[in-house]
Amino acid sequence: MMEAFATQLPDTFRINEMCGFGDWIRKRLLDVEKSFDMTEPDDYQQQIAASVTAADEANAEAKAKFDAEAEAKKDGEPRTEFRPVAQPLRPWMTAADGRKLELPQPLSWYPNNNAWFFDANRRAMRKVPGALKYRQWLMQADSLGHINRQEAVSMIPPLLLDVQPHHKVLDMCASPGSKTAQLLCALHAAAPVGQEPLPRGFVVANDNDSKRAYLLVHQLKRLGSPDFLVTTHDGQEFPTLLEFDPVTQREIRVPNASGTGTHVKKIKFDRILADVPCSGDGTLRKNLGLWRSWSTGIGNGLHRLQVAIAWRGAQMLAAGGYMVYSTCSMNPIENEAVVAELVRRSQGRLEVVDVADRLPGLKREPGLSTWRVCMHDKFWYDSIDQVTEPRQVRKVRASMFAPTKDEARDMHLERCMRIMPHAQNTGGFFITLLKKTESFSNKDRKDEAATATEQSTTTSSSSSAAAAAATTTTTTTDSNN
Repeated sequence: MMEAFATQLPDTFRINEMCGFGDWIRKRLLDVEKSFDMTEPDDYQQQIAASVTAADEANAEAKAKFDAEAEAKKDGEPRTEFRPVAQPLRPWMTAADGRKLELPQPLSWYPNNNAWFFDANRRAMRKVPGALKYRQWLMQADSLGHINRQEAVSMIPPLLLDVQPHHKVLDMCASPGSKTAQLLCALHAAAPVGQEPLPRGFVVANDNDSKRAYLLVHQLKRLGSPDFLVTTHDGQEFPTLLEFDPVTQREIRVPNASGTGTHVKKIKFDRILADVPCSGDGTLRKNLGLWRSWSTGIGNGLHRLQVAIAWRGAQMLAAGGYMVYSTCSMNPIENEAVVAELVRRSQGRLEVVDVADRLPGLKREPGLSTWRVCMHDKFWYDSIDQVTEPRQVRKVRASMFAPTKDEARDMHLERCMRIMPHAQNTGGFFITLLKKTESFSNKDRKDEAATATEQSTTTSSSSSAAAAAATTTTTTTDSNN
């Protein structure tokens, strides 16, 4: 497993079907060796030999000059180490570490050969002679919106949502927008942009940071779709949207449940993606700084926010609709503990969907039903009753702990999906598909609010240090999108 962390992630991208060139792009990629001149030229070995000779001569001349200058220096003057000034040509399709690189391949589990990977990251690809034309095409196609360069595991949540052209879709934490673009492509699956019929549905892409929202707009406008809206709200406080008549521009009013009077019709979403801020330990292969900065306190500090965002999403979900909860973390406090709290609060009206038969070819692990809570990176607890030290009591919440055996049996947390970094050369990811079986009543919402208030009086929010760490990590790890 640790060998996977010693290598960086491969370069992956997804074809945007909305561009109208999907078939042409797939045709080129299926013959990638010919399309991008990835076959080694007959005289390339001679070119390498000539470049070795030329590099040796250039370096020998530079070394003699360097030695002469070093001898001329007076005692006490700083001296530097000689560095070669010329490098020979690299082997045609070989990585810097000497690995022989395979040609770009489709991801086996992504439908219709719509996602591809090349086992060299973006930076390393610049130094692979056989991949230069391929890299130039990637950059051009990405700038035109024909493809989306996106980490493989971040493509999974939109696929599980199975968005249809008539769906109302909400992406609660959308920036930088790769998953949102994927949702928008699914919305336009019936016909490319500019052709009839246009979808009746839409995508609302939300991010609480205005600068990141501008990045979101830049990402989505390349697709040319009129069917998206960008908002900037805190996910846990996303406002209720009201439905208006497009002709009269007036509110649509519907009868109250009691039969007396009417109220403005509220928009309920058919599909919701809650890819929430997280500690990001699943991104250790690309965010190397996390090896130094990660601690258990980050996930503990984010747990309350994650529950709040996901619960707000559940409230806005239509009965019969689906919501994906996902993180780029392997920490059960940020994953199964949040899912368990959602099912618990909903009193069974949210259920975890079994997706074992979805995306055949994708290697996954089941969700956890038991775990322990760690405080300050050294104190371990099985239940909240064991937490007695005042400093720790202020930071812990009952929802962080594993459910009882009876609860776990009914919650089906084993249906959650864990993607391990070493299984298929990807990042780490956690995904759960939830279905809302029936609406939450007003009484239920009042009871839930009272419960939340009671919990907040007994356990305060995390310390400012943990909150600061969480904020920093959120900014870093959301690049996984």
